[in-house]
Amino acid sequence: MGDQAVRQGSPSSGPSDHLLPQGEKGSGGSSRLETYRGTNSPSPLAGEGGARSASGEGNAARTKKLRGFARHMRRHPTEAERRMWLLLRDRRLSGLKFRRQMPLDSYVVDFASLSARLVVELDGSQHADSERDQVRDAALEALGYEVLRFWNTDVLLRLADVLETIFQHAMQKGAC
Repeated sequence: MGDQAVRQGSPSSGPSDHLLPQGEKGSGGSSRLETYRGTNSPSPLAGEGGARSASGEGNAARTKKLRGFARHMRRHPTEAERRMWLLLRDRRLSGLKFRRQMPLDSYVVDFASLSARLVVELDGSQHADSERDQVRDAALEALGYEVLRFWNTDVLLRLADVLETIFQHAMQKGAC
């Protein structure tokens, strides 16, 4: 894994910036997102938006929709997400607590370790050169999270390498 490095401070979407080579997500990858279009828009700039209406409905409706999307994603994981979760759950990776399909800001991330400030995203081919992912990564990095992206096929075929990369980044952050 020697030359597999994450460039600090820049989004890691796009085929050349993934931690491991490109793969395929399989059937049904993007259709899940189409159902919930609008739940992954970027956060407002500082001082813009974010205020609740007098009735308190604006953010509550969005939060409920985001939670529903996260619940749907947890119930319908890809094979790569299922395999990754089996090894991340219950603090199985060096005692790090991970959550799966977790709402974070206005996004639902595949896996997150709040203590390590790490977000792990598993991507299929629909994420290659995705401008939306770059905006999303920048928003999550602005919240203090490091975003690690892996291709689904690497999770399926080289899971030990993927877990080692996650572990190394957590160690660099002093979380292990």
